[in-house]
Amino acid sequence: MNFLQTAEYVSKHIGSKCDFNVGKAYLNLFCALPDHVLSEMKLSKRVFHKQWSCKEHYEYIRFDSTLSSIVSRNMKLYLQKSEYNIHENINKDIDLFVQNEYVFIEDIFDYMNQILADIVLKQCYGEGSLNDPKLFDSVMRLLEKKIAYGEKYLGDLFESRIINEKTNSDKAREYLRDFVLKGKFKKMNRDIIDRDHLIGDRLSNFLIDISLDPRVFKKLENEQRAIIANHGHEISISCLDKMIYLDAAIIESLRLSSNAMTMKEAQYDIFLPNRVFIPKGSLVKLNNINYFRSTQIFDLYPHDFIPERHFKLGTKLDAISKTNLSWGLGRVCPYKEYCAKFMKMFTATLIRSYKVSQGEQPQEYMHGGYFFDDVIRHAKASLYLSRRYLNE
Repeated sequence: MNFLQTAEYVSKHIGSKCDFNVGKAYLNLFCALPDHVLSEMKLSKRVFHKQWSCKEHYEYIRFDSTLSSIVSRNMKLYLQKSEYNIHENINKDIDLFVQNEYVFIEDIFDYMNQILADIVLKQCYGEGSLNDPKLFDSVMRLLEKKIAYGEKYLGDLFESRIINEKTNSDKAREYLRDFVLKGKFKKMNRDIIDRDHLIGDRLSNFLIDISLDPRVFKKLENEQRAIIANHGHEISISCLDKMIYLDAAIIESLRLSSNAMTMKEAQYDIFLPNRVFIPKGSLVKLNNINYFRSTQIFDLYPHDFIPERHFKLGTKLDAISKTNLSWGLGRVCPYKEYCAKFMKMFTATLIRSYKVSQGEQPQEYMHGGYFFDDVIRHAKASLYLSRRYLNE
């Protein structure tokens, strides 16, 4: 265990890439200091885009804003495509469920990431383009290059979206899955500070949470039954907005399994109100784990999975607040609304099709805790799925 030196709500972990962790007392200060004092942008440029000129970095930010606007305007269409791909992928092993009352999923994290990888590939490239050898040839060339020299091969990937020749789609998927899921991207950048948190891990943690709590899962089922009775089986955006309990359950799972908060670099020497000195050039981040388990913020039993707490707190999945920092605070994820709706659509579709549980084992002995890393995961990775169709 790393040695920990503390001074009120500020800590320093020896061996960590981050020099200072600030606690909940400094949340407002951490987010309010301007970028020229405590900078996320300069750190991001130095770590992730150090080969870029100032002009290229500025154009990247403008492009991100433009892309966010496009996603927002076309959200309904994208979610409709997602719903079809979700149905297709969660039912890909239907034969197993026909033959067995329960199907044991040994590693839900791997299982979910495989499903999501297929959804992303189909949605981005289309089913036909996956059959073209140029697609996975480009991926393999990209894997062989360092990041700074790999951009030109991304052009080949984008071009392949319009190609519709039929060859070996399974091989294409295998290469791309390896690229996304098996850490080959990290091998090209061993010294990078990893800020990417796969949505598959978040959804997997949520499924473990509801598998461990039959009471919560029953409430989620009842909510879906009521929505089906009033609005039919299609999941529209307006239906997603009515999934209040699902919204709260996902937020609660994110709270317990979130470690994603922006790291910033001090551009000047800074003295905190408790006289802690942060030298210029130091890396600073919020101590999320302590923050998300504070009784002062989240009331009683902050270590327990209790979705109902968010009705009292007024937390919403797609809204930034002191009780929902999943999308950042200060500089916010521009895709939060789409991601929030996708997570609700995915989980609602799965709840309508499967019972999620831990089988017949005693519930009270099964949690197992978490692995705390850049991405927090349940130590327990297994669960049972039972095929059934949720009627009105």
